[in-house]
Amino acid sequence: MKTTIITAAFIVLATLATSAENKNAETEFGTYTVVESQQSNAVITGGNHAYTIHYAQLDAPVTVQVVEENDCKVYLVRTEGYEVQYVCNGNTFGVQYMSEGYATLPVKEMQKKLNRTAYLHQRVVSQGIKSEKEFVRLIACYLPELIS
Repeated sequence: MKTTIITAAFIVLATLATSAENKNAETEFGTYTVVESQQSNAVITGGNHAYTIHYAQLDAPVTVQVVEENDCKVYLVRTEGYEVQYVCNGNTFGVQYMSEGYATLPVKEMQKKLNRTAYLHQRVVSQGIKSEKEFVRLIACYLPELIS
């Protein structure tokens, strides 16, 4: 009886965790889905993981490539005509203009195109450590404010 209750509780918790992971917030571009991409689609070779974000109301997908760099992770975010990076240095997670070594578009162009107020608000999106997938979901939630 005790084993049955523990097993049932485990199944319920596993189901809740799976459904919570697949839920997506409403953004300015509608709902989104995040899928892990094949490394061959990544823009920068040597990245750890790549993800693709699909928004209901945005035609072009958003690619996110994760690169480890000097005790932090850099999330290179690109979509048609836009690119930024989000950086996790262990204490904070926030947006930055794309570093010169990763940029494919001029930084001055991004400075003109991105929503400046949203950019300044996203300099620190989160504090503390989260999983890589949680950071990608944060990017999916916050990015539409930058490029709309």
